[in-house]
Amino acid sequence: MLNTHGNIDSKVVLAAAAGLGIPCVIRSRHSTPRIKDLWYNRILYRKLSHYIFTSAQFVKDQIVRDLGVPENKVFSLPSGFFVPPDLPEHEESRRALAAELSLSHDTRFIGFVGRLSSEKGLPFLIEAFFKIKDIFPGCHLVLVGKGDLLQRLKQQVQQYSIHDRVHFPGYRDNPWIYFRAYECFMLVSSRYEAAAQVIQQAMYAGCPVIGTDAGGIPDIVIHNETGLLVSPDNTEQLAEAILQTLNYPDAAKRRAEKAFRYICGNHTIDVMGERILGLYERLIS
Repeated sequence: MLNTHGNIDSKVVLAAAAGLGIPCVIRSRHSTPRIKDLWYNRILYRKLSHYIFTSAQFVKDQIVRDLGVPENKVFSLPSGFFVPPDLPEHEESRRALAAELSLSHDTRFIGFVGRLSSEKGLPFLIEAFFKIKDIFPGCHLVLVGKGDLLQRLKQQVQQYSIHDRVHFPGYRDNPWIYFRAYECFMLVSSRYEAAAQVIQQAMYAGCPVIGTDAGGIPDIVIHNETGLLVSPDNTEQLAEAILQTLNYPDAAKRRAEKAFRYICGNHTIDVMGERILGLYERLIS
């Protein structure tokens, strides 16, 4: 059995595997941008690969639809994450974040953790926060991470005169304290999002989540079950979802508890490993 995981190794190794007659060749597709219907992609996915693993259902659907790969040859296997040994309490994390940002000890937070890049929909998140800021004057927005959109986001915050309510702590090795501190985590990508580990981690941390109906996010965020879903780039819907989460904490807590159970049963690194090993055994048998 041979399993490739990148573009370069797939182009080289899949051809070699065909020449060697390896009986079970798997191409894993971890990235999410649309695969172009070009002759060499058709050869890679239809001729040189016996099976294909993808990171999200929408990637599988695109490969089947656009490249003509039989559906029974493509499997959706979202990535798993490493479970932390322990998690701090919500109140402890909230107070620690307030101290880090030199804010009042009773400040509440909603936020994001990840790459600050254009596909993440962060300008719409800032705009949605601007719409609800006066309803929750003690609530601040925290955007953890780094990326090429940082300066543009800071300019937007300055234009809205909310620089005292929106914070950019930068990249952090340990995101768990932020997930635990937030009243709500938001992943509002407009495109190219798989079953992102960051939303899995937020759910494991017991943080209520809001996601967009884009890419692989709906694979995990089931509306009104494990979180709230909004349309991509829709500021009004996002602002309403934030208000719904903050105004009805009991309902948000129930969604978070259901999300935690779902994540534990489907998206940890151990579950992912067992699922891949099970598929390996099935495919070579």
